Amino acid sequence: MVSSASSISSDSAEEISPAPDARNSSSPATSLAQFAPKALGEFQPTVKFSGYVTGRYAYSDQKGLAAHSSFETRYLRLIVNGQAWQNLAYFVQFEMAGAPGIDRGPRIHDAYLQWEKFKFVRLKFGQFNRAFGFDSPIAPIKLEMGSFSQVATKLQGLTDRLGERPTGCRDLGVQLNGDLLPMADGHTLLHYHVGVFNGQGGNHKDYNNHKDLVGGLWISPVKNLRIAAFGWDGRSTDEKNTAVSVNRKRYGLGLSYEADWMFRGEYVHSVGATYAATEAAMKAATPAAARAILDASNRSDGWYAMAGGNIKAVPGLKVYGRWDCYRDNARTWNSLKTDWGLSASYWFNTHFMMQFNYTHTYDRSAATSGADRRYNVFDVQATARF
Repeated sequence: MVSSASSISSDSAEEISPAPDARNSSSPATSLAQFAPKALGEFQPTVKFSGYVTGRYAYSDQKGLAAHSSFETRYLRLIVNGQAWQNLAYFVQFEMAGAPGIDRGPRIHDAYLQWEKFKFVRLKFGQFNRAFGFDSPIAPIKLEMGSFSQVATKLQGLTDRLGERPTGCRDLGVQLNGDLLPMADGHTLLHYHVGVFNGQGGNHKDYNNHKDLVGGLWISPVKNLRIAAFGWDGRSTDEKNTAVSVNRKRYGLGLSYEADWMFRGEYVHSVGATYAATEAAMKAATPAAARAILDASNRSDGWYAMAGGNIKAVPGLKVYGRWDCYRDNARTWNSLKTDWGLSASYWFNTHFMMQFNYTHTYDRSAATSGADRRYNVFDVQATARF
């Protein structure tokens, strides 16, 4: 992302330094002053401002829609980041698009600090992406298909199947991450991250005593290739009815190769009923009826595979294709929803991009609801960054 940068004068460090006699005292400030140069490095703060805006026009031929076409501002992101100290980075991202409301409109998306003195162990704390899987941590401006997969949307926490409010996969917590075993060509063989989170999503406090544990591990036997496994042990509470709490136990497997041409694929399996099913089970007339409701909602899974890359004959042009599947009830194929997608994007320069996307959907579950089983969506997106 192109951004402007300005460094705060190093004189600032002298201006806020304690007086000579204070440096020799045994106060807590002295202890911090002695600790900071070792752990945090030089006090040389920097500030970078950047952002982007994405507009979209979409048309769908699905029957029963209130409107078959619509214009929208999908994203308006403002970003401030830099170094608080040499070894302490900060990152703040605001989402400014949408009408104001709870979890809508202008809001904090990311706000975290990361201590990064060593590559093999870094400490991040604040509000940030849970990093469960490959797809959901991708910034929207870098999305190859212009939209996230169903795996990311339903099972990686963007707009979770449980009924959790939209969180963009953000949550409040702390995470250790690092890269180990550097190879001769510059890449590292092993990456890990493990974090503890509230489990209720960004900008909200916890509503239960369980803290979510989310982690990932991947190996890179060759440069640009990642073979990964992810895990999530969590519990989520319905903030509208705090008597309803559900498990969120998930695992994921992924493969990613990214160079001029790329391939990425993932599989995610989830155990945990939805808010709605849990509430319905609590009201069921018999225990057997309650179990039947929960069993139908308790297991889900999804997978996708996508490939594409640069067209060298036309610099700036990229094309991609994706096969994207999700089952809300992993016990039956009648709940399968499949999206076949094609996308072409063109960067006119480093600041402006146009993207054309097409998706054909086959939704087997729609047979029971009377909605279309097959329909098409076309959309055009324009992104400008600064």
